[in-house]
Amino acid sequence: MLAKTLGNKTSLIPLLLGIGAGLTFLFTGIAKLGTPPVAFFTQLGIPAPEIMASFIAILETVGGLMLLLGFGTRLAAALLICDMLIAIFASKMSGPQGFLTLGLPNGWNASRLELMLLLACLSLLFSGLGSPSIERNVMKRELL
Repeated sequence: MLAKTLGNKTSLIPLLLGIGAGLTFLFTGIAKLGTPPVAFFTQLGIPAPEIMASFIAILETVGGLMLLLGFGTRLAAALLICDMLIAIFASKMSGPQGFLTLGLPNGWNASRLELMLLLACLSLLFSGLGSPSIERNVMKRELL
């Protein structure tokens, strides 16, 4: 029914997901580059928090840019899925502000952004960005 309503504009759906997730990751990554969350990572018990904070900042910045441009979309989505899974399980499931502590609906509110980004990246992993991507228009092939 949606395809009938949109006609051949269904290729816009992955593009909109890529723009939304890409901008979110890009600006979150840029903010983490400016002020790496080392203390927060230490509090969560993430090993080598100095290295991991910088790695996550770079991953989210570059990954967000890749989603926006449609270059290496599936690779970026796979890496960002790992990022979101770790974010959800390390900080959003337990602890004083976690899903398990707060229950519904407050626990959902605490983790909704990470869950939505996880689902957007899963969708992009399976579908790619579609016809508006650099991979399809410039390279004439997908990287993965």
